[in-house]
Amino acid sequence: MALLPRPAVASLSLSGTNLIIHVVNGVSGATYYVLMSTNAALPTSRWTRVSTNLLSGGGSFTITATNVVNPTAPQRFYTLQAQ
Repeated sequence: MALLPRPAVASLSLSGTNLIIHVVNGVSGATYYVLMSTNAALPTSRWTRVSTNLLSGGGSFTITATNVVNPTAPQRFYTLQAQ
């Protein structure tokens, strides 16, 4: 069985209230989710999905999580989940 490449976050940036995540080593046909939580210790099953992207090509892709940044809100944590 061949191992699939592990997606990795190459860069993060902000555009207003949007979080822009550039990912490398994506797998064509895979669905990727950006998850958010105010508590990094919670299991990811309890984090909130804030954005979804279905990768139609291979390799690099960008996900924009719209309106997830609020400078007056408590600290937030983000992670990328592949399904």
